[in-house]
Amino acid sequence: MTIEAERTTPSSISIRQAFRELDSYLTEQNPAYHYDDADDLAELKRRISAATEPYLGNQRQTADCIDIALTPGIVDPHVRALIIAYAESLDVTALRITNPSSALFAARLADGIHGQRWILSWLPGKFLTREQVISAMVLDQILIDHELDSTTMLQAMRLLAATLDLPLEDILARISMAKKHATNMDTGGWVAYG
Repeated sequence: MTIEAERTTPSSISIRQAFRELDSYLTEQNPAYHYDDADDLAELKRRISAATEPYLGNQRQTADCIDIALTPGIVDPHVRALIIAYAESLDVTALRITNPSSALFAARLADGIHGQRWILSWLPGKFLTREQVISAMVLDQILIDHELDSTTMLQAMRLLAATLDLPLEDILARISMAKKHATNMDTGGWVAYG
């Protein structure tokens, strides 16, 4: 092959060949260098299988997050304990918060300038903190369970609504509309959702 033909003919090599060349170069530079495909592939598979969730920084426990929103001394200890128990019943991961009894959920979008940004399935367009979405999910859980007397339930819901900076009536209307929408989607119906 002429020099001109070598310049114009694209040469291609496989990835395996490129790594063989790299390995032989590294071995020439350092005779102690040794690369074992099987061992390194097994190590990579072990690490991948061990990673179930991406690491997204230091995550506080659910009860700690809800506890921050409920100032000690101001909140009735009985109500506080009930809210924390509801919070601990949620399924919380680094990217999503769900309630086993409801189709409503919270999802983490990204980290912003002021920390984590979350959204609620029933409150689109409003970015919230992790603490706020946990409060909202607990509020939904309280509505589902109905284990509390009316006075305690209303007190707990008002406390949780205050963490969202929204009136309780607005939150209840939005949750109701979202649940009605989810029910109609299951049955093939359609409801305007806004």
